[in-house]
Amino acid sequence: MPPSAPRIEPQRADNSAERLLDRAPSSDTAYRDDPSADQKTGPWTNECPGAVDDMAARPSAPVPLRPWAWVPVVLAMAIGGVGLEVALHFNERSRGWPTPGGTTAESGVMHYIYSFVPVAVVMTVAAFWMWTGVEVWKMQLARGEALLQPLSAWGVTTRSRRSPVLVGTLLAVLTFSLQPLAAALFNVQDVLWISHKEAAISLGHLSLNQDSNFHDLTAFSAAAGYVSADVLYATRGPPFVHNGYTVAPLVLPDTVQNGAFFVNTTAGYSHPSCVNADVGSLNMVQWANKSGWTNSVAFDGCQFAWSVDNSAGDLFGVDIIESMSDSCAIFTALPEFFRPVIFWFFTYEPSPMTSATLCAPNITLLDVNAAVDLDAHSLEVTPLGALGSHTGTLAQYAGNITTAYNGVFFGLDSPNRFIAARQDAIRFLLPAAIFQAAQASGHTQAFQENRFAGLAEQIYASYLSLVAKTVYFIPAMRPVKTDLQSVYKRLFLSPVVAHALAAAIFVMAAVGAALERWHARERRVLRLMHALDTVNVVEAEGSYAD
Repeated sequence: MPPSAPRIEPQRADNSAERLLDRAPSSDTAYRDDPSADQKTGPWTNECPGAVDDMAARPSAPVPLRPWAWVPVVLAMAIGGVGLEVALHFNERSRGWPTPGGTTAESGVMHYIYSFVPVAVVMTVAAFWMWTGVEVWKMQLARGEALLQPLSAWGVTTRSRRSPVLVGTLLAVLTFSLQPLAAALFNVQDVLWISHKEAAISLGHLSLNQDSNFHDLTAFSAAAGYVSADVLYATRGPPFVHNGYTVAPLVLPDTVQNGAFFVNTTAGYSHPSCVNADVGSLNMVQWANKSGWTNSVAFDGCQFAWSVDNSAGDLFGVDIIESMSDSCAIFTALPEFFRPVIFWFFTYEPSPMTSATLCAPNITLLDVNAAVDLDAHSLEVTPLGALGSHTGTLAQYAGNITTAYNGVFFGLDSPNRFIAARQDAIRFLLPAAIFQAAQASGHTQAFQENRFAGLAEQIYASYLSLVAKTVYFIPAMRPVKTDLQSVYKRLFLSPVVAHALAAAIFVMAAVGAALERWHARERRVLRLMHALDTVNVVEAEGSYAD
């Protein structure tokens, strides 16, 4: 063995400071800031005097794991899920929400704006739960070294029964998956919507109008010509006349180009009743020279006869009952211009056949709601009740309209040749129009099946409604309120998306709250005085290690 090195004895320096340590303290020694002398002579401990107990201090937790952070988020999600269902209910009840200008554009910048808002809300919530999942992940240590878990954390934590990491990660992923639903939450639909607009101007109200067009028969002859042209050419009806209704003319606001205006106004409804002759009353007698026929029918027992020659293959005309017998009093008691008229028809092809129908004029004065379609230039009329039954209509001037004119016979005495020509034209055009309508479907069949009553009623009603436009309305201007029905783009919530999104948000709020409470219980013995990933927390944890 090698020789041991010489031992060097340490030398003690003789100085006053060292000697102070060798002296016992005297009884009169005083310590500054400490009244107790025994405190300096007590047994040695590892704790510093006056040190704070770290275990008793309030522990530190990441922000998303603190109640003041996650409780409002959970409540907001729960309220948002319920609020989405409530919003869907009111959205469906109000048929969408109006939006100013081009907000409801189906493409472009505005579409991006209104579809981005729900996406931004969902992404904000998803970011919070992603943050929560990361913080939970940070606290979950791997075996061996204290490292963050790799992407295999789901499998590792499941096998080790440390499920908060798995739940937190899944919650974040599922929340992010709500983005497509949020983007599809709103959609734009075209909706027929009624809005209140400025007043229209009514140009007339119901009252008998016996102006110059009435006395010279211009109004009647023009109406007969229009009806005859309509049968042949299917012309569009004149404004404010439709299906027997004649509405007071209106001047509509010109600020709208499409849609339909609805206005409460007055109208005359022309509805003549046309009937065939009494069953079995038709009688045809050929002239002795075979150049013509004498025909007769009966209506309610009242006999009517007319004669035709063989100057044409098809013949037609219109007459009134002139017999003064008691059986005809129901017809002849009225003035000539109010009596029912009889349209008769005769043909030689393929064999001699005849038919006659009696038409009684009628008009009913009504309060109506008129819908004027600006696109189709059409009129639809909905009766509201008898004239004067609806607030805002004028009925006080219509008292002089008692009975409908037949528009064919006028009781004229020695009319001039122009008025007489118009009267003859009316009496020719009306039966000609009826016969023309019968020829469209085969006039032979019309004779055999006795269809002339229906055709006469349709065409005669059209004629009387045109006559009413000038005969039963007098010029008068007054404002009337209108409603506009037009196609508007309105914002809707998609029902399927709203239900799915509300359910998902509510469920995720419950899962998030459970995760927070679960993880708080898991880390109840872990007291971090500082934030994770800092030197302070490493030192603190190291000081508690065995």
